Amino acid sequence: MNLGGIPDNARYEVERLSERASDDLSRLAHDVDTHVDHLRSLSREIDTLDLVLASQIAGGLRRLIHWGVAKGSSKQRRAIWIAAHYFLSGHDATPDTAVPEGFVDDAAVFNAVAFYVGRGDLQLAS
Repeated sequence: MNLGGIPDNARYEVERLSERASDDLSRLAHDVDTHVDHLRSLSREIDTLDLVLASQIAGGLRRLIHWGVAKGSSKQRRAIWIAAHYFLSGHDATPDTAVPEGFVDDAAVFNAVAFYVGRGDLQLAS
């Protein structure tokens, strides 16, 4: 899958995820919500965590997931799966909880996938 706009430092993880990507999005919205709840808990202890950006990514992912289930092709659902799992991963390019910019790479991956599946209207402002 050739997703343009993926930051160089995120490319390895995106390629790794694409090798096992699924077009089954049935549990992903729940997983994204659970992850955001976990991040909210962590934000009480980690003041550098950008919960605003994480919440924006999660909201965009929920919209992409619902759209993908209703109207997306298998190829589009696989791309959405990659974006969601990149957000859920603790092993992405920039550790989400380590620095204030921890979700910038997640947002870039989300934006690349939103554009790839034809939903550029959902891209987050940079």
